[in-house]
Amino acid sequence: MNTHGIPRSAAAVSRFALLLLLTAAIHPACAPEETAGGAAKGTSKVFLIGIDAGDWYLLDPLIEQGRLPHIKKLIDNGTRSLLMTILPTSSPIIWNSIATGKTMDKHGITNFARMVDGEYQPYTSNLVRARTLWDLLNEEGVKTNVVGWWTTWPAQALDGKMVSSYVSLTQRGWKGSVVTDIPNQTYPVALFDEITPLIKKAKEELPGRIERIFGEVGENELNEATRSNFEDTKWCLLSDEIFHQAALYVQGKYPAPFFAVYLGGIDVLGHRFWKYMEPWASVEYVVTEEERKQFGKCILNYYELVDGFVGDFMALADEDTTFILVSDHGMKAYPPSSNPYIADRSGAHDNAEAGIILLSGKNIEKNRRLKRPPNIYDIAPTILYLMGHPVDEAMDGRVLMNAIVEEFEAGRPVQMKRYADKPQSEEGFIQSEGDAELIERLRALGYLK
Repeated sequence: MNTHGIPRSAAAVSRFALLLLLTAAIHPACAPEETAGGAAKGTSKVFLIGIDAGDWYLLDPLIEQGRLPHIKKLIDNGTRSLLMTILPTSSPIIWNSIATGKTMDKHGITNFARMVDGEYQPYTSNLVRARTLWDLLNEEGVKTNVVGWWTTWPAQALDGKMVSSYVSLTQRGWKGSVVTDIPNQTYPVALFDEITPLIKKAKEELPGRIERIFGEVGENELNEATRSNFEDTKWCLLSDEIFHQAALYVQGKYPAPFFAVYLGGIDVLGHRFWKYMEPWASVEYVVTEEERKQFGKCILNYYELVDGFVGDFMALADEDTTFILVSDHGMKAYPPSSNPYIADRSGAHDNAEAGIILLSGKNIEKNRRLKRPPNIYDIAPTILYLMGHPVDEAMDGRVLMNAIVEEFEAGRPVQMKRYADKPQSEEGFIQSEGDAELIERLRALGYLK
């Protein structure tokens, strides 16, 4: 017998082949048996967790210190690597590339906003030209749940549930969230009423979260720049908590084989507070000892918070689930920008600092590091393959076969399919309150000229 349990002798092989022929005659070829939600039996369910600006540079020391037990468990049971990214390291571009497996010229999202007739207009979900993972999986009969992903407002109809990411400058920040008095933030629409109590709960718990990240902060004692950074961070912390709560509710009550959630807080804190964590790497900034003590650990504390979120998502999974943790880029210390609006941005990713990828589950190689780092386009093809479905021929990535166990690969060659193109919207961008404020904020931050 070999390691797969197949007889070695010629006679035994002949008997084995005859048995297969008889079995095929009795049971004609058919589609793979499916489980609830459309997942092919024997393949993986997939939980995709997006962690903006996640970086092994900070993750690894925290793991060694025992501060990230849930991510450590996934690493021990999986494969990790750097994840190569692109320039510009713009969140809307990269997270749409991760969701579609395609370059920005194919999915159509090339910045935070586009220029039309001399004016900037924010990108909305109907302007994403390529089909996303959840589109393709729905076509294959797989239910999907998506929470907080970039460029998903207004929430699209899908076989599953969606909590979209809406950007509102009326509540600070420019990362997406769920806000009041804006239509079509969920699909179905009635889902918004179900998650409304979670928004209230997140707001009530926000002071405790802030204290966990920053300790007690005397806001009246902060200088203007630090106070502004602190306010931006509170907004993003609330957004992540809303998405965390909404994701647990949606996937817990309406489980789907494919589940995706996005968390943006690490990126926000890194931009604003890196100089306090590594003042020696940010010598151009003036950091007092008191400021270092107050803010020097907040980024690392946020990683711990995200690890807790990951643990909560793990509690929703079963043994057939593959976890994929990804970031769009990493981050490191940068000198002050020449743009006066972002002169205090001490952490950045202007040179396409590599992000992270971590795959974990029974169909993934254990405790492995990939020698050849994958890129952002490889995630979507790999998810389709793990879930037992063809890869879109138009995707720009590859399946990460070197991360997948041989037992799963056996008898499962990568199949390609030319999926139909996404019908193009004739509507143009969908306007909402706060668009003008958003454009001015993005221009001030240097993201738009």
